[in-house]
Amino acid sequence: MQTTENKYNEISNSFKEAENVIDVLGKASVEMNQKKTAVNDVMQTLSAVAQENAAGTEEISASAEEQSASVVEVANASEQLFTLAKSLETLVEQFKI
Repeated sequence: MQTTENKYNEISNSFKEAENVIDVLGKASVEMNQKKTAVNDVMQTLSAVAQENAAGTEEISASAEEQSASVVEVANASEQLFTLAKSLETLVEQFKI
């Protein structure tokens, strides 16, 4: 009779251990899902930041191109102004006595 009782106690203890393991696994599963969600959130944030950086880079590139075109225009205007100044100087020289 004692061995049967011991066997039932062992079985009962095994069930309790199995329940504890299942409980731990359930908690671990919930925690893993939470961490997975957190990682997904971080990845989405990183993706958004990367897109913003790309857009910013494109804007800077466009601005640099505009500035370069403006510098070329200023240089051309400066050359034209120099030519006009030389022409004016030549005309003024004609009126000197």
